[in-house]
Amino acid sequence: MDLPKLTKEPLQHVDGTPNEGYVLRILRAHLHNAECSWEVHGLPEEESKFYDIMNEHNRQRVELLKKAIKILTQ
Repeated sequence: MDLPKLTKEPLQHVDGTPNEGYVLRILRAHLHNAECSWEVHGLPEEESKFYDIMNEHNRQRVELLKKAIKILTQ
């Protein structure tokens, strides 16, 4: 299946060193990946709707992750 391009490359790995920064590294990696949106310009409308929903869910994830990171870094 051919997928549309992403706006940026997702991270494949996170440094799993068990230290104080571990949790924030995980959250920041998830944030980075949630900021990777599907580029849907020129796709048929039905197919575009599917990716639009996934992009919207990613935007919602971004907001939640930013709030969590802000709380943990205060």
